[in-house]
Amino acid sequence: MSQHESDWYEQVRQHWAKAEAATPSKKRKKDWDEALIAPSEKELKAREEKSTDRDWLYIEQRREVYSTVKLAWDIVDRSGVVGLVEQWRVEDGLITNRGGRRRIVSIHAALALWMLLAIQRQAQHFQDMGRTIAFGLTPAIWSLLGLEEEEFDVKDKRQRREIRERWADRVWYTIWVTRETMEPYPEIRLKERYTVGEWLDLVPSGQLDVDDDEETAAFREKRRARGTEFTNRLIWASVELMAPEAFAEWDGTVAVDGTSLQVSKRGNPSKKRLKNGSVPESALMASTPVAGWHHKETGDHDGENPETKGGTFAWGFEATLAAMTGDGFAERGGNPGLIIGMGFHRPGVNPTERLWEALQNVTERPELPRGFMLFDRLYPAQKPEGMHIPLREQGYDLVFDYKDKERGLQTVLPSGVVVIDGGLYSPGIQSFPGLIDPHSQYEAGQIDYETYMVRLEGRKRFALATKGTKNSAGDRRFRCPVKAPGSALACALVPRGDEKPTAKQRIELTISDVSGFSAAPPAICRQASVTIKNSVEDGARWLQQGPAYGTPEWQAVYGQRNTIESRNDKLKNSRGIGIGDPTVRLMRGWAGQLLATAISCVAVNVLLLASDSSWFDEGSTDNDPTPRGRRDDLDRKRSERSIAGTFPNAPPVAA
Repeated sequence: MSQHESDWYEQVRQHWAKAEAATPSKKRKKDWDEALIAPSEKELKAREEKSTDRDWLYIEQRREVYSTVKLAWDIVDRSGVVGLVEQWRVEDGLITNRGGRRRIVSIHAALALWMLLAIQRQAQHFQDMGRTIAFGLTPAIWSLLGLEEEEFDVKDKRQRREIRERWADRVWYTIWVTRETMEPYPEIRLKERYTVGEWLDLVPSGQLDVDDDEETAAFREKRRARGTEFTNRLIWASVELMAPEAFAEWDGTVAVDGTSLQVSKRGNPSKKRLKNGSVPESALMASTPVAGWHHKETGDHDGENPETKGGTFAWGFEATLAAMTGDGFAERGGNPGLIIGMGFHRPGVNPTERLWEALQNVTERPELPRGFMLFDRLYPAQKPEGMHIPLREQGYDLVFDYKDKERGLQTVLPSGVVVIDGGLYSPGIQSFPGLIDPHSQYEAGQIDYETYMVRLEGRKRFALATKGTKNSAGDRRFRCPVKAPGSALACALVPRGDEKPTAKQRIELTISDVSGFSAAPPAICRQASVTIKNSVEDGARWLQQGPAYGTPEWQAVYGQRNTIESRNDKLKNSRGIGIGDPTVRLMRGWAGQLLATAISCVAVNVLLLASDSSWFDEGSTDNDPTPRGRRDDLDRKRSERSIAGTFPNAPPVAA
């Protein structure tokens, strides 16, 4: 990845080391804001002369502002991706210094031009890059990009078209040289669509990667890993545009989510139809056959699953984005929640790997803080050995949602600890059925919202108390809540001498309440404390380390996940970069779509950091990530019987 010893990083470290961080300014200005300045007098005079010429039939290309081009140039330079590409070309045995077609446009210049279009929210087309070079550069920019201006008659339509196409072709060739180092499917042609017969000759099963031998699989994985490194280097270079004193305030909280990127309306026939031969061999495959079907309504978005029926399908790729959030970030008057990494693949392919790709910039920098890790219902369903356990080993506290059928009582650990909605509770909680799954009762209309909240709050009486801090492996010791200060419980298994100062009102638990399911009291009742290991056996898949699930405190933390939804919107919507429109990135092939998405993520960060961004305005209502309630009727009439039946053994409310 990019160098960790940059001047920017040193400034961040200095701010971390200060005892009291300076209050961040809400009017941070960047040198590149000069893009907003008016044209020079010389340029205005030249435009006036052209406007008086009645034979002038050319819509003038506006001249680019040097500071904006320099911004794009510096991001590419800071990322170090140019050296990476040259290194990969050497590793692949490609000739880099002699023979073959000469590169007129350098890799650095081509990537900077591409990024320039993305920052300006323009279509990312090679013809537009060619037009920018031919008609939009000032002498200073020609020098910066290392290009030589070519003379032509600006009033001659043919010459204008030829010069534009010439530069567009030169940029295309340079980008092709770049993308071929990270293309996992180089054998797939791009200029002509395959027929079904041709595709099955190339891919006998009709499904990519299935027929690969070990060598081919390793080759594809290597190329995809290159693409991930290239992508995340560029993105991190844009993160370093943030003021060091602002970045130093980040607590390390990250939100992760996947978003679909449609490539074309017409995709490949389904795998099932290809296998059973129901598709004519003369039928055409998709223009980008290496993409996949995305299904919006399913949890993993895998549109190739034969059991998926109906719903919304889209042919394309899926980008998994990781974004900064937490206190003071992605909220009005604070700092923007930047995209910090990206994973990329076909929809539904190994979400665990995509998450780690998106977190690559963070995991390779252990000095960065670790806060909450926020994600939706897709990720908790993954194998804990590959996701939950290593995330906790990284230092993250997981906060997520569950599928409806997974809520309530999830497991009972060997120590007797009861896991409900990711929380650790005393065995005694099972004697109060109303506390186990109030969600289903509330959603069925059996209890009102106030009762629902009271029951979630009531669980806290039974929550295990922490003892000490978690270790590097993510293990932590807990003790019976009766033995903790301020306990609202009393238990026959805990001698009075072992109790700490307690609450005024306590619920009395009998021995049968906590050990009726066993011949002897469980370990959590017998021992002073128990260790909950970061392991499958101790419920790693279910456990959350944030506030109690479903409570207002939990909703406030989990609601920060809306940050990633906002980033998805800014990436895809025309209000932002607009790559949700496939015509903005008309490129075939895996690597082409990967680069377009990566550069668009960089552009999102640049726009978020611009001085006119609403994040710096306390009075703005744009991009408000305030979490929504779980239902629209959260303000139902309060019930006087809201606590009734929750704690049968508890004293009256008025007591």
